[in-house]
Amino acid sequence: MKKFNLFIILFIVFVSNVYSQWDISIAMGVDFKSAPKYRDYVNAVYGPYGKKLSTFSSAGNFSIELDYAGFKDFQPGIEYSLLVDSYTISLQGGVNELSYVIHRPSLLGFYKIEGDGYKFKFGFGAGIRMVEFTEKIITETGYSSSGFGIVLKTKGITKIDGNLFVSVGIDLRYDSFDELYNKELDKKIINYATGEAVDLNSVSAGIKLGVVYSF
Repeated sequence: MKKFNLFIILFIVFVSNVYSQWDISIAMGVDFKSAPKYRDYVNAVYGPYGKKLSTFSSAGNFSIELDYAGFKDFQPGIEYSLLVDSYTISLQGGVNELSYVIHRPSLLGFYKIEGDGYKFKFGFGAGIRMVEFTEKIITETGYSSSGFGIVLKTKGITKIDGNLFVSVGIDLRYDSFDELYNKELDKKIINYATGEAVDLNSVSAGIKLGVVYSF
């Protein structure tokens, strides 16, 4: 019994030491992105009947991130980021809509500066990218694409209470994709004005607010 109790105590100490070195954060914000071929397609096909897209347009982003904080100056992590965007126009035949989500998982590495109740992180990451795209013109047609992306991140974190923190982050991203494609129909989206297939290659800058829990 004494050996079992000692094991439990040692296990609790080990877990508390290990798991106190992790940060998990949830954040949401806005990306300002430039996707030239997508913008040109929207402006050529839908722009004459509605609002044209500017060079940069906004989209919502949501992310969850897990970082290991056990090293002195370096903090590796992994992020799952989701970008959500849509364009809607009402015509005589009904409502037409373009919508898509981009899944942006990345492996991250940060240089951190840490003090009493605060932390600054500056880092770089990269990972695969996956797109789910829907075009609704009377009926819906789904397209998909995949690619690769890189991200530069900076984040300021301030303690609220105990292990809970608030964060403000800025991201700079470049994402490269294959052309949007529907496998069942063997069909790509073509911009009739240029004759080019449409992709979602983009550069973007984003700002996010979030909460961080250290455990």
